[in-house]
Amino acid sequence: MYLIQGEGEKQNTGMHAAAGFMSLSIMFNVKDDTNLDFRRRILLGRIKPEAVVSMTFSDMASEQRKKETEGIKAKSMFECELGATAVASTDQFKCGKCLQRKTTYSRCRQGAC
Repeated sequence: MYLIQGEGEKQNTGMHAAAGFMSLSIMFNVKDDTNLDFRRRILLGRIKPEAVVSMTFSDMASEQRKKETEGIKAKSMFECELGATAVASTDQFKCGKCLQRKTTYSRCRQGAC
């Protein structure tokens, strides 16, 4: 752990807030009981201290957390695409330009409920 802290101090000179946040993130991921694989790879030397300091949050995450994140992203993309295609067609309204009754509309929510 001291090697990782020393490497972090070397790479983040002059960036005290970022270095502190990064070291907290690393410590959280190392101590996390659901992320035993990350801890094991550090202890066995498969991940070097230089690499740990430059890893992103998603790189340090456990396989379970990575799968959850992918599921959330997929669900979010599906809902986003679903919201973009919510256009309906009806003959109940009259177009103001051409005066035809073949109109399309989309529901627009205004304000927060």
